[in-house]
Amino acid sequence: MSEYIAIGSIIKPHGIKGEIVVRFFNPDFVFNEQMIKAKKLMLYVSDAGDYTQKIAGTGSNKINNENYKDNNANISLKALKSKTSYLPLFIEGIKNGNKQYFIKIENINSIEEAEKFRNAKVFTKKEQLHLGENEYLVSDLIGLKCLNILNKDLGGVTEIYRGDTDIAEIQSKDAVYFLPLTDENIQEIDIKNKIMKVKNENLYKI
Repeated sequence: MSEYIAIGSIIKPHGIKGEIVVRFFNPDFVFNEQMIKAKKLMLYVSDAGDYTQKIAGTGSNKINNENYKDNNANISLKALKSKTSYLPLFIEGIKNGNKQYFIKIENINSIEEAEKFRNAKVFTKKEQLHLGENEYLVSDLIGLKCLNILNKDLGGVTEIYRGDTDIAEIQSKDAVYFLPLTDENIQEIDIKNKIMKVKNENLYKI
């Protein structure tokens, strides 16, 4: 499983100095300002080869550093051309807008440079996400084995539908359940052992 988690997307450039507009999938996502100031919180974009080909030019479009530092390890432009690589974006400044953020990335200093990242998905590392009690990543829930209170195997979680109340789609060869993720329906979630114990499943069987 990848250590990178998709958390949003770059919508468009903002202004003429290289800021970008980022909208997050979870509207409650909040940046840790102390981590930003300490240069420990970074965003990433995937398929980095596409971006490095666009930004590793000459003149005003050339990024100053040919190597990015990620946890003290150098990532060369050549290495970033792999489809499985991620290009780190170091946050220089950030402003909270209406359901979105205006972010200044180091070495992106013009609208033309920022334009190259339009519509790119934004990722971060799992280790940078601080989850509260009973908070889980969607990617960690998908694939969990589901058992009812009698330990009957109901199948696995195949999808999570986000909303005011998140809903888990659970499928087996015999049935499909659309189970709201509420305290009334969830007895236990054990990420380590990849098990979710549920209740009231027959109310949501289709």
